[in-house]
Amino acid sequence: MSASVPIIAAFLQIAGLVLPAAAFESDPYLALRVELADAAPAINEFLNSEIEEAVDQINAEATIERCEAMPGKIFSHLFSNLLSSRLKRFLEHSPRIERFPEDDLGYWQYLRASIYRRPIFPYIVPMSSIIEVGGVRVGVDKFGHMLGEGRRYYRIYRRGLAKGRAREDAERRAILRRLRWERILLGGWADGVLSFADLEANYQGLKLARAMCEGPAPYLVRRAGAWSIRRPIQIEDFVVPALDESFYPNRFLRGRWKRVRPILESEHCSLLARPEVQARFERYRQTDQLNLSRQFVEEHFAERGIPLESHSLQAVCASKEAGEISASDGS
Repeated sequence: MSASVPIIAAFLQIAGLVLPAAAFESDPYLALRVELADAAPAINEFLNSEIEEAVDQINAEATIERCEAMPGKIFSHLFSNLLSSRLKRFLEHSPRIERFPEDDLGYWQYLRASIYRRPIFPYIVPMSSIIEVGGVRVGVDKFGHMLGEGRRYYRIYRRGLAKGRAREDAERRAILRRLRWERILLGGWADGVLSFADLEANYQGLKLARAMCEGPAPYLVRRAGAWSIRRPIQIEDFVVPALDESFYPNRFLRGRWKRVRPILESEHCSLLARPEVQARFERYRQTDQLNLSRQFVEEHFAERGIPLESHSLQAVCASKEAGEISASDGS
């Protein structure tokens, strides 16, 4: 999303160098007020075209014989870092993708309308737009997590297999390693927000990497010394309800929560009564599945007495309603 003034563009470039994708935030509650066209067809066409280009380059170099080395190369082609991401540029600038907010709304306007409008020193909040993919609202930053963090998950996973670990155990170790990184650094130092949807995006990136080489029908196949794509990738297979932060809410550090909660209470509780919002959440509940990553994450925080749902819009609004009822009763 373009910045309102040049200094913001420069700031975002600097932030992209020193902060990972997790430092970017979006406001899923503002987006619940609008309709968005499904971006999946456009993303799939772009994604598969770019993967074909990456595979052609790998074949021309003739340096990779083992499939396990392919996902990292392909992910790097799509996403080297925040300043060099083919997929991010496409998602943020393609006229084929409908985004929220619209492109003519600048950084400051988006920030001032969002739940992050009240600053907390020393945190900074670069903002990310939201799109719809296969019926799921998802921040564009989540695709950086899929490719960037997913690549790291896959690297740790492969090391585990090389040491003789079972596949599930290798997955668990990858999840735990990056969970600690997210909890200690990204969700604390970066901007005071711990995003469980970010962790889910990381895991979906691992699933995508594994699907390229594993299973009965992997995406990649090698014939006569050359790699090719056996079947096209459908991005909606890896975009799940837990990527929507209005459904799988963030956990805010204390100072950030003190600023976010009043905005949720005063401006967003009415959203829960909207039929289209109720229908969306019900559709999410019907298709949502507990996977290994979410199970591990929820166990990790439960052991530390940190409830994942307490910062949800539903919990905030229920608490507000209970308080109003108590006040009206004179109790």
